[in-house]
Amino acid sequence: MKLITNAAMLRICFGLCALVGGIIVLFIGIPGRDSPKTPLQSVFTAETDISVGEDWRLLDSGDEHGGWAGDGETYFIFHVPTHAIDVILASKSPWSETWTQGPVPHETGFHCSFGTGGVGYGSVDGGPHEYWGEPKLVTLLSSQDIYYDAKERCCDSIRWHNGHLLVIDPASSTIWLSIWDF
Repeated sequence: MKLITNAAMLRICFGLCALVGGIIVLFIGIPGRDSPKTPLQSVFTAETDISVGEDWRLLDSGDEHGGWAGDGETYFIFHVPTHAIDVILASKSPWSETWTQGPVPHETGFHCSFGTGGVGYGSVDGGPHEYWGEPKLVTLLSSQDIYYDAKERCCDSIRWHNGHLLVIDPASSTIWLSIWDF
């Protein structure tokens, strides 16, 4: 007489595997955008082909994607020495031939929130169309003194549904990267 059936033994094995897997995830983590195995700086470099210098300071970053394959934004904000900004602006931009001077077009910029409440774009009382919302972001995206490059990653039917925006603000020595999927 068998004390444990084959089906019961199979369930026990699957349960133990799940337990061990959970322990591994708990202590090691799941490789991904912000895993210790792929530091945030390496994600920035992989997405832009711009190396993060030792003297760069990460001011803010986040990944606001919901769920396993949900919509959202991954963003980075770095404070960068002036000499690094000069080198980057003298180089080819990541996705175009040259850097474009601001302001950032609304169809690109309004997708980015950089961990804030974000911005909208439109006209109030029939006036000129402009960004509105988070003041710091409105100032950045509206500035004629910034440089940017953008890449659309979607389809002709839904322009800028998924994309990348890299903004360089020489005045504040900051670099802003947004990667969004909506």
